[in-house]
Amino acid sequence: MAKNYRLDEKEVKNSIYKAFKKQNLWFRKELIEFCLRENGFTSDDLKDKSPESVSTKAKTFVGMIISNLINDGHLYLSEGKKLGLAKDLEIIIKEENTEKFIIQLLKSRKIMSKQEIFKEAEKFFGTDKTPSDSDDISLRRMAGYILAKLVREKILIKTAAGYSLPDFLGYPNTEMGTWLYKAENGGNLDECFLRAVNLKGGEFLEYFAVKLLEKFFLMENKEVLKSEVTGGANDGGLDGIIETSDELGFKELILIQTKNRKSIAVTTKEVREFYGAMCAEKGTRGIFLTTSYFHRDALKFLAKTDDLVGIDGKKFVEIAKYCEMGIKEDHGKYKIDQSLFLK
Repeated sequence: MAKNYRLDEKEVKNSIYKAFKKQNLWFRKELIEFCLRENGFTSDDLKDKSPESVSTKAKTFVGMIISNLINDGHLYLSEGKKLGLAKDLEIIIKEENTEKFIIQLLKSRKIMSKQEIFKEAEKFFGTDKTPSDSDDISLRRMAGYILAKLVREKILIKTAAGYSLPDFLGYPNTEMGTWLYKAENGGNLDECFLRAVNLKGGEFLEYFAVKLLEKFFLMENKEVLKSEVTGGANDGGLDGIIETSDELGFKELILIQTKNRKSIAVTTKEVREFYGAMCAEKGTRGIFLTTSYFHRDALKFLAKTDDLVGIDGKKFVEIAKYCEMGIKEDHGKYKIDQSLFLK
């Protein structure tokens, strides 16, 4: 070994990360020696333990880099006094984000092989820049699962040439177009309808819910005296009002609250606040409608409150089918009213 031998900090770090690809935990001394061997030191070089030797100085240099990585949170010391690679160096990616990326990628690239999609996903999410292989492996597994799922759901087409989006036959090349296409081609209609409503936003749901419930009451032989959307920045927790009268002349003031959500539950607190607003406005009944679901404690509160009902996503779809609003029956088969969502 030459006396003027110099170690490069970047090369040492690369050697450290390479070590953790071989095994998860290292004693400090073992890790230092591994890095030196990776950088050209022989077993005879490492035997020289004199204070002024090149190997002693190199060990000190590598040890300093390891200490800095520990202080920066890149490495940690286990209970067994071994060094490990910090878990936060691995990138955790949500399935829904991966699915959106794949669809957007194929919109721009038209057709790609599975390996091409994997490589682009690693670049996009940054797993190719981390020292750990586990996040690359997890991303590839997730992307493979999503590709198979999208093919089953007919959102993607798989051919010998690779994966591609189908010809949307007039559907917009957007997320909305994807859900409408899926509904028309064997997808879960209820889910597609709810996702389409989610994409239209909160104001759309306020308007649609009030009009839907107005039609429902008319179909139930109620006279609708007033139907109004009241949602806005200062709605006081109320999104709509419907006044009805039955055949005997009994009148009711029905107040409505809506929550346009995909997967977040409506809480007891939200239901209680709406009930408080309903009572303050002297409403005779209240309807809390959401495209998602109610927390179990919220359901308990609704069950013991006679003048308040909750409509979750499943019930919402049932009412839409019953009223044929947003979903229409065509030769015994329900279909989404696409004109409502493509405006």
